[in-house]
Amino acid sequence: MCAGSVLAETTTDNPYLETAIIVGMRKRFIHLLLAAILLTACGAESAESGIEVHQVKTEAAAQGEDIPVYLAMHNHDSETDQLTGVSTDVAEIVQLYNGTEIVDVIPVYADTEFVFIPDGYHVMLMGLKQELHVGDEIEVVLQFRDHEDMIISVPVGEATDHEH
Repeated sequence: MCAGSVLAETTTDNPYLETAIIVGMRKRFIHLLLAAILLTACGAESAESGIEVHQVKTEAAAQGEDIPVYLAMHNHDSETDQLTGVSTDVAEIVQLYNGTEIVDVIPVYADTEFVFIPDGYHVMLMGLKQELHVGDEIEVVLQFRDHEDMIISVPVGEATDHEH
């Protein structure tokens, strides 16, 4: 029902009543318009903000071995962040690496995606507490300087050649 038809149905001999109806309808329209704008803005922000992690993988290994965790990370924010740590219950020690060097942090550059690789940034799980089989999944917690911790599920695949 449009505004004109409401007025046509509610027309009275009292002009003040007609004005009140029009003002009330305008207020409702403005409130609905503002709500739609706010909801759209919130939805757009949440869809393209924060850090997204995908292409996560590790490899099958025996208890006591060391294995890498590789992933792709996309920072949708306009500010650079840092991966400051990683933890898991399946390894004695978890370290961040750049090539063969241990690093304290891994930069997560603004509006950028990068992929962890053997000769570049990656995570090492040192001293596995249990054997990992192809098809298993392990839980890993990524810790960031500016974002909340992120729990990810890491699928276990076939072993590959790497050195550390």
